Amino acid sequence: MRQDTITYKLWRIFYPLLFYLGIQMAVSFIGSIFISAYILMVSQPATQEEMSRMVTESSLRYTVLITGISAVITLPPALFFMRRDKKNMPESARRHIPWAAWPTLILAGISSCIGGNIIITLSQLQYIFDGYEQISQLLYSGSFIIQIIFIGIVVPVAEELIFRGLIYNRAKLYMRSTLTAMILSAFIFAVYHGNMVQGIYAFVIGFLMAYAYEKFSSILAPILFHICCNLPAVILQKLQISLPSPYSAAYIATGCVALTAFLFFVLHYVIQAPAFKKD
Repeated sequence: MRQDTITYKLWRIFYPLLFYLGIQMAVSFIGSIFISAYILMVSQPATQEEMSRMVTESSLRYTVLITGISAVITLPPALFFMRRDKKNMPESARRHIPWAAWPTLILAGISSCIGGNIIITLSQLQYIFDGYEQISQLLYSGSFIIQIIFIGIVVPVAEELIFRGLIYNRAKLYMRSTLTAMILSAFIFAVYHGNMVQGIYAFVIGFLMAYAYEKFSSILAPILFHICCNLPAVILQKLQISLPSPYSAAYIATGCVALTAFLFFVLHYVIQAPAFKKD
């Protein structure tokens, strides 16, 4: 039996993320070429500096579209890698998610989203660490329908295939404990977001999604939870709902955190995952 080296194990864990980032870079590059051609035909900027500025501004306006297209392109190869990994595992098996888990995961995702966003706002971390405000403005700009489709649905599916379906599953093979693999995958998910504020939130959410995946051995569980974290954020941003007084907001955030904890308690102790079924 072949003994995998540390380098090989690290490569297996991290190359899905590198692959995903590579697709995003390629889509951004190709998009900038089309944007440059369009600007040259329409505006004909006088200087190279003006041209660069116009391309950069236009590219930023299409951040959601570029992110969504990258996610769509990622789906087929990510599914292929997951299927190949499954065939090479000692047991090719899966569980069905019981009906009671679906509303529990949905409510947990929504409460995590609302509670997490209120906590970020109350903590003022967005003013302490750079990056969060700029990313939020880019992600929640442009067509609301595009945000719903891509940020709310497509991106969560692609990210779950990459971070839970591939990275977490592979980390679990090489780590001494499942908990260590869950923490590692959540940490990678946090670093991927590129700023401290989103990173803290993504680490907690990433850990919960890894738990949901481990509980039911179905990628549909973290996908559903992830969608229910993203969709409310898009909708609430569109509605421009202002927070009540800081005290009321703190009560709401505390209630959401408590509700999320209770729902995961129910998932862990009350809802039983069915036995493995061979594919």
